[in-house]
Amino acid sequence: MILGIAAGNEQISTKFSPRGLCAHARYTWECLTNCHAAVQVCSYNALMTTPASAQRAQALFDELLADPGYASGERRFPRRLSRDEAADLAQGLAEQVDRGCQARSEVARKQSLPIVCSVGCNGCCEELVMVYQPEAVAVTRWLMRPENHAARDAFLGAYAAWKAAAGNAAAQMADCTAKGDNAAYMKLHIAQWQKRLMCAFNQGGTCSIYPVRPIACRNAHAVETAAFCNGANDGSRPAQRLEFAPLDDYVNSAKKALRAAHNSLGEPRNRPAALCEAVFNQLRTLLDAAKKRARRAE
Repeated sequence: MILGIAAGNEQISTKFSPRGLCAHARYTWECLTNCHAAVQVCSYNALMTTPASAQRAQALFDELLADPGYASGERRFPRRLSRDEAADLAQGLAEQVDRGCQARSEVARKQSLPIVCSVGCNGCCEELVMVYQPEAVAVTRWLMRPENHAARDAFLGAYAAWKAAAGNAAAQMADCTAKGDNAAYMKLHIAQWQKRLMCAFNQGGTCSIYPVRPIACRNAHAVETAAFCNGANDGSRPAQRLEFAPLDDYVNSAKKALRAAHNSLGEPRNRPAALCEAVFNQLRTLLDAAKKRARRAE
């Protein structure tokens, strides 16, 4: 899939965003042939490490979006996906979103609207990130690599306190998503954000899983200042974000593909989970199984 991005006209609107309370600078993008500036983002096929895996990921992406019923859960995907397939899909989609974010930043810079996010700017890490299983599996797979044991151990050490503070908010938000009640979801999301509970993957002000962070985290950004991004914001002056149509459209498609993949893994239909909770549960299962294998081998 090719993501073409070009500069066009702008208008400003203010509203609640799935990423907190934000004012949106909205851009409408003209046809590439009629625009004075353009940035071309590479094909989805270039995302994976080998041509064969790229082709498989592209084919899976197309299959998952071929019928809207797969994402809605109204129809069953013809086969059960493997967890590695789901993780590869999540990784490929995330890398494509990165390219779209880079293009958005470049166009914004040219229009004197710099995106100000940087290392240590972690207001968005106070939001409760909900994901479908493919993104959680991708994070778990990365954490299980031997070279990432320090990040895994730090997360496991931080999880209990995070879970105690988070309470049942994630379950309530998952219920809203499964029911399609976006208004109730947003009310819970903002209330949880304003509690200022830092993500358990945030270690010392930085993201310990940055290479495999979910799409929601990759797409989070602020324009001009990040001073209003954290949960201390009472809404009187929202943080400002860009609505960037080509990237926003792609992210919407990516979310549908992830939801369809989640359903095809046999997970509860259309029911996401908190990233921290989903990864913790997967890690516990894998680590417990590894201990049992080690005991049998003694």
